[in-house]
Amino acid sequence: EKPDLLVITGDFIDGIGWTEEAMARVARLAEKLPYGAYFCWGNHEYLRDKDRIARALDRCGVRVLKNEATCITEGRRPLCLLGVDYPWARDLTIREGDRERMMAEALTDVPTDAVKVLLAHHSDFIEQGVKYGIDLTLTGHTHGGQFAFGQTAFLPVQYRYMRGFYDADGALGNFLEEGFGERP
Repeated sequence: EKPDLLVITGDFIDGIGWTEEAMARVARLAEKLPYGAYFCWGNHEYLRDKDRIARALDRCGVRVLKNEATCITEGRRPLCLLGVDYPWARDLTIREGDRERMMAEALTDVPTDAVKVLLAHHSDFIEQGVKYGIDLTLTGHTHGGQFAFGQTAFLPVQYRYMRGFYDADGALGNFLEEGFGERP
């Protein structure tokens, strides 16, 4: 496929003993990518050993985006990657004010005419993506419902945005709510 870029939206490391092996594989891939590899934190990294994982990411050349952005191309419409944190991993409550603050920090130096790709672990950031005109939001956390039939998960945990690829007025993301677009 010859990819140009690798992005990881958290929960990459679950078994902490596999950190070095997993990062070695990422490093081998990342060195072949013209635009490199980027990462945002997920709750599993916080719940395991975030400091060890951070050191491993740094050693293998993966750039962690924590409430910040980087433009990976230049020109009339640069391509900018924005990454936001997942700070509530221990208590698992989601606070709208935190999401707003993180987005404001990530957008600080992003040119208004840039093509913006948001990396967020929690799919609730999709709402900020639409609100702030993000062109593409990539999320994780829900694991696509993992055990599901159609759009209904069998597990008691339900997320507002579980799976899919949706378009809301030109902003792409995982939408599954009336008013945010139709399923493809």
